[in-house]
Amino acid sequence: PKPAVRRPRQIRWGRELGIAFVLIVLFFLVWAVLGYLTFRSGVSAANKRLPKTAKSVLAPDKGSMLSNPSSILLLGTDHSLAASRAGDRHSDSITLLRTDPDHGRLYYLSIPRDLRVSIPGYGESKINTAFQVGGPRLAARTVAAYTDIPINHLVVVNFAEFKDLIDKIGGIDVVVDRPILSKFDCPYGSDARCARWPGWRFKKGKQHLDGRRALIYSRVRKNLLNPADSDISRGERNQQVLQALMSKLASFNTFMRMPLIGSDLMKPLATDLSANQFLSLG
Repeated sequence: PKPAVRRPRQIRWGRELGIAFVLIVLFFLVWAVLGYLTFRSGVSAANKRLPKTAKSVLAPDKGSMLSNPSSILLLGTDHSLAASRAGDRHSDSITLLRTDPDHGRLYYLSIPRDLRVSIPGYGESKINTAFQVGGPRLAARTVAAYTDIPINHLVVVNFAEFKDLIDKIGGIDVVVDRPILSKFDCPYGSDARCARWPGWRFKKGKQHLDGRRALIYSRVRKNLLNPADSDISRGERNQQVLQALMSKLASFNTFMRMPLIGSDLMKPLATDLSANQFLSLG
């Protein structure tokens, strides 16, 4: 008898595509869970770095951050809270962040560090003195008393590690309004060499900044090309860097890398915010 001729196997494209779709969805679900667990571990470590005394002065939220306004005080310093002592720490950056869930917006208020205010228990002084003498607890009390806005949450940023965070997410993009030339924070540490040093330069227009240049840009105190620049201008640059960073953290690219870098994202921070509250901000 003649051998039977086998018909070519028909590919059921509908079933194959369905299986592929299910596998892709399953992969993203597993990846998201791994990323969340890694991120939550980093947040837990950041929670332990914030002193319990600081948490005691915070006003409780009136509900979920997704549906109720909340005020978050951001303090930038050159030292970690664990390593610094009273008198050695300074809050070089003071920003009040207000959430507005009804309109899906975040509002930033930069507070000049040399602003003279009444510090509870210490009298009149510069507002950044509150952090120097009393840490984040007194800083939160001082800002709340001056602005008449209850502080719900605290975030202390260690600038020494802040640049590493920006590098881990691939840098940030900012738009420089006008050219900047600053010789502050001379890298050589010698007056003679600094005199010959051209200084930090930022040209006008959109620029991609790595962690080091982003930190320098946000902390420029004197622009030799524009004498009108002041501490207010510095606050605006702080807001630029902060907004660019938050936008990058909420991007799809960062989501895909979350299981690998999730815990590292929180290393520069000491905060009372939970992992779910960070996701609400995102």
